[in-house]
Amino acid sequence: MLSITIDIESKKVLAYITKYTLGLLLISLLIQVSRPSIVIDGNLTYSDLICIVIIFIMGCWVGYTWHNYKIEEQKRKMIWRLLSQREQEVAKLIIQGMNNQEICDTLFIENNTVKTHLRNIYRKSNCSGRKELRDIFNG
Repeated sequence: MLSITIDIESKKVLAYITKYTLGLLLISLLIQVSRPSIVIDGNLTYSDLICIVIIFIMGCWVGYTWHNYKIEEQKRKMIWRLLSQREQEVAKLIIQGMNNQEICDTLFIENNTVKTHLRNIYRKSNCSGRKELRDIFNG
């Protein structure tokens, strides 16, 4: 069994790293074993070890990146479910880049109503402005 110690606060990251890394290590070993000119007396050479280490690092990066993507995706879904139907409509228009007056004209609502929806959206999504909201939903 491969023992990996990485100082990352989430245990899920370690699970992803292990899953992807072990797969890449197995593929690497199969490639190395299938090339008999690299293997000397059944032992891995220095270049084989370098190849395995590089693939291990790639596996760690893939696992960590995938985990962060999943967290952001879950955050977007959770925020979206917190919004009412009308707030979702307003949020869609904000993400498209509309200003308050354009939102009023599109949804046939008053400017104060748009401001109220915006305040609720920002509070529920823990955002301070339109740009931050767009960043969350455009990933």
